[in-house]
Amino acid sequence: MTISPLMRKVLTAACIFGLCGAIATTANADDNRGYYARATLGLAGIGTDELTLNESGAQTRADADFDAGFAGGGAFGYRYNENLRVELDLTYRSSEFNEVTFANGGRQFTEGNFASLTFGVTGLYDFPNDSDWTPYVGAGLAWVQEVDIDFEDASGEISYETDDIGIAALAGVRWNSPSAPWFIDAEFRYIIVGDVEMTRETGTATAEYNPWTVGISAGWQF
Repeated sequence: MTISPLMRKVLTAACIFGLCGAIATTANADDNRGYYARATLGLAGIGTDELTLNESGAQTRADADFDAGFAGGGAFGYRYNENLRVELDLTYRSSEFNEVTFANGGRQFTEGNFASLTFGVTGLYDFPNDSDWTPYVGAGLAWVQEVDIDFEDASGEISYETDDIGIAALAGVRWNSPSAPWFIDAEFRYIIVGDVEMTRETGTATAEYNPWTVGISAGWQF
């Protein structure tokens, strides 16, 4: 899926105004207000299998088989009431791939890595009930501050990188400890960035970047 620059701006504005509206409607005091923090570990996937290289004006393509990789990070959030909260998060994702051969006499690489460092702001909606388990959904913006792809062969490593903005959607469930202010989250998060063009001095690498993450978090409510 590719998002045009205009559509990306529209979605970005919609998320910002939606988040501001949610905050504005919860201005009254609430006993559930408060800060929290959490740390996350999980599995990450890239959501693409086609790569394009353009080196010195020569363009070649290849398919890559990405493995499920590592995801790790943390978030700092604020709860406005029993339903609404907002988070700032930082997540590193990395997925490796095996041998890649580019068409039309292109270069052959024995392995590589596709990774990113993402800063996000997310609005979340909880569905409280009579149990200790609380389902939730969320949406927000993701600044992919450093997305890079590395290719390796016998002669060494080459690397391409860039930054971009994406839209994040997530769903999860939180278990709240009944006797202490800590919790555990299980969550699936999907980020739509679209095609990213990563650069180095002599050329570019292009790929669709729509990463997903399945993670487990442990956190503390202050």
